[in-house]
Amino acid sequence: MCDSYLEGDQVRKDATHREHPRLIKRLTVLYGAGHFEVIDPRSREWPQVVAAVQSLL
Repeated sequence: MCDSYLEGDQVRKDATHREHPRLIKRLTVLYGAGHFEVIDPRSREWPQVVAAVQSLL
């Protein structure tokens, strides 16, 4: 998740977590990442994305 999204959406996430504590398990912040870095296998963030997905399987 890019840091700008995290900052803009923090209040909603806090409220969601209080209402549904099991819904949000882990948050991986990719500081400085833009919109497409999370889907681009050539990005420097890609290994973190893969690791996060694999941890859910």
